[in-house]
Amino acid sequence: MSAAVALALTGCAADRCPPTQQSAPNSQQEAPAKPKYGFGVPKGDPSLDRSTVNTVYSLLGNRKCKTAADNMDDDAWQDFLDPREVLLVQAAVELCGNNDKKADPRRAAALYEAVSDQFGGWNHIGWSETSSSLSWHVCEMYKSVASTIDKKDRDDVICSNADAPDKVLQWQADTDPRALVQR
Repeated sequence: MSAAVALALTGCAADRCPPTQQSAPNSQQEAPAKPKYGFGVPKGDPSLDRSTVNTVYSLLGNRKCKTAADNMDDDAWQDFLDPREVLLVQAAVELCGNNDKKADPRRAAALYEAVSDQFGGWNHIGWSETSSSLSWHVCEMYKSVASTIDKKDRDDVICSNADAPDKVLQWQADTDPRALVQR
């Protein structure tokens, strides 16, 4: 179709129609929203055993941050079989904040990073010694802490069943692993 025919169909002559306006690119387009990686743990099985890790998990799930912190004081680390779980649970406690306890993300990051520095990484976290079962609570806590500190989606964090690092297998439960991390 010719331009003259198109103009005639729209009801204007070539000399009387306003120039066509192209929309200018919007230079102030909104940037995509940045994802937020705030700390929280999914609600879990309420029939938890009475281990320290499960007790603290339940408290964190209910946002009872100070009580969770109190449960990790003093000799609680002796209830753990894996030093990385001590550091993980303490990091989770440090990320939890509300009216009765302020979150300390720097301390949480230091505890989290100490796992790689001191114990060779996160492989096999939450798995039983026989690799036959995974502690859902440890895995979910790991996903929450890793997501918050590494700023990535929880679904991208995997509780790998690869072999545990030798340093974990050699750990003697005679020293609180939190002592390895500077305050």
